[in-house]
Amino acid sequence: MNTNQMSRRREERHTEIDTVKVGIDRPVYAQVLNISNNGLCLETDLYLEKGQHHYIYPTLSTSVLDKRYYGEVRWRQNINDSFSGRYRYGIFFSPLNRNRAASANSSRYLDIL
Repeated sequence: MNTNQMSRRREERHTEIDTVKVGIDRPVYAQVLNISNNGLCLETDLYLEKGQHHYIYPTLSTSVLDKRYYGEVRWRQNINDSFSGRYRYGIFFSPLNRNRAASANSSRYLDIL
């Protein structure tokens, strides 16, 4: 079976290992696993509901994110074999992030939406 037919992704994603904070009132640490133009995949112990909106904050000066982003939790997966969290999430960036950019290594830029 063709792997292109199996994937629902419309854009390229980049594997990134990064630490960010996610949340509204009291953000907690999360590990970014990959990022694309429209969102990111992360792991954390924080339980988030599908459909909730949260801010994603960079924590390091070398972070893949250069600014605060806002996004919606599109999916959640319980994981038992991870060192970085109990849950894995797919977060879709909100249109509010238009004209912002995520950078990795300051030489590559991903235009968000």
